[in-house]
Parts: sequence; structure tokens; C-alpha cells
Amino acid sequence: MRAYRHTRNYLDKSDSFTLSSFSEKYADDIEILGSLSGKEIDKLSKTRLTVMASESVQSPSYNEADLVIECRKVLHQDISPEGFVDAEMLKENYPSPEEFHRVYYGEISAMRQSRD
Repeated sequence: MRAYRHTRNYLDKSDSFTLSSFSEKYADDIEILGSLSGKEIDKLSKTRLTVMASESVQSPSYNEADLVIECRKVLHQDISPEGFVDAEMLKENYPSPEEFHRVYYGEISAMRQSRD
């Protein structure tokens, strides 16, 4: 996750995270979540998605998700230019140094799949 993403603040402070997969019927809702900043507006209110408590971690999940993977955060690692073997990939994906991603690793603590 890039440093300027509002969600990164939450991930850095939390000891857990969830990963969710949705059916195609929620594509517009996911587009909203991915294109608007939650720093300035309540972007969730602009979707049909509803938050629910997760069963094993503090981080929330979504009622509408087909699959939810709950994870305990175990490590984060910052991507750096020195790690790239392909210089073209570095140039193409990271034109400025403040855009490098932080990668989060988690141990799966629970999974939920919808019955639809």
C-alpha cells in the first residue's frame, strides 16, 4: 500500500486486517471504495456494502463479501529500489520515491465463505 493512502494509517495501527472478495454485482461499489478517499468523506455510505464484526480479529468485514479472510498482522515490509532486478519495472511503476508500497503479511485466523 502506498504511503499516501488513507487506509495505510489504519493498517499501520492495527494488529489485523481482512481480505474480501465480492461477486461482479458489487463491482460499482468496489470501484467507489477504490477511487474515493475515506479521509474526506464517508465513502462506505455511497455503496450498498454493510460492515460486520469479524469472528477472530478486530478489523471489520463486509456482509456482502463472497469470501472473507481474517488475518493477524505478522510483518510489514517496505519495497525499495534496491530490491528490483528489472530496472524498467522500477521506472514504470515507481516514478517518484514517495510512491513505494508497504507490503503487509498476515497469518490467516479465520475464513468465511457465503453460501450463495
